[in-house]
Amino acid sequence: MRAYLTLLAGLDSVGALSELEWVREEKRGKQFLERSLVVDPTRLERAGLGGRESLLRIKETLLGALLFDVDAGALLGQLQTRYPDLEDETLHKRRYPRGSMADTAWVGDSGRAEYAHSSTESFIGDREILRVILHPDQFSMHFNDEDNVVFYGITNNGKTVLQQPGCRACGAACGVMLLMDHRKEPDLDWLVNCNLENESSMISGLIKNGLPVKISSVFYKSEGRAMSKRERGRRLEDLVSTGGSGILSIVGEIGGHFILVDHFCMATDRAVIRDPFHGWCIETTANAILERNPTRMIQVEQV
Repeated sequence: MRAYLTLLAGLDSVGALSELEWVREEKRGKQFLERSLVVDPTRLERAGLGGRESLLRIKETLLGALLFDVDAGALLGQLQTRYPDLEDETLHKRRYPRGSMADTAWVGDSGRAEYAHSSTESFIGDREILRVILHPDQFSMHFNDEDNVVFYGITNNGKTVLQQPGCRACGAACGVMLLMDHRKEPDLDWLVNCNLENESSMISGLIKNGLPVKISSVFYKSEGRAMSKRERGRRLEDLVSTGGSGILSIVGEIGGHFILVDHFCMATDRAVIRDPFHGWCIETTANAILERNPTRMIQVEQV
């Protein structure tokens, strides 16, 4: 943060920052552009985005976006005007979870708190997102106790969407969304105190809150043979069409993760998911889900 504030103030940051700090800032800036604009590193280099001089040149756009959450369209327009080599891509405005009191944390080399499983990576690339159905900026409801408040939204078809409150709370966030879908009270303690869930603890949390659930493999067949990618897609499609929304365990850009899948269709290559990491409901390609190694799905048992 000190590096960004120094740059924004227009000071001579080249002399004020150590070599290590410059490497970190340059890497973060490149990662932001690669993630947001979907360009490869060689195109960034051709556009002149590599090193101290380039960081100073784009401080009003790149650093302004990182610090002050400026309008995505305006940022993209400025960058493309200055650097015409950048590809024309839609920039999706994303929210990222912050570290919470429940997260595993330590003091890093910079003297600031660092959190286990914190990430500046994005989950699901811009090109794989077909539309944003509900964004956290649109959340208008909340539930709370004396110490915590959680904001959430409801989609047009009645699905609850919220963002995980900590870096390792995706499992509890999915569990609470599923509870609220079924008109159960949200378990706020579970949500805010979560520090890494596995499938067993998530099932226990759902059962404790009154939801009978089942778990199904989308990776292995009954005889123990791994499914092909197409077989996994058909399995997911069948599970969601017959059993409704389910919590899917996957591995993607941010490591092991849980999402809710509300719709999945191989024929149209469409999926609708609720991702607690960015706190939104989006429509993606079905292939985007299959590319992230889905393994098991937890669904409410039909009684």
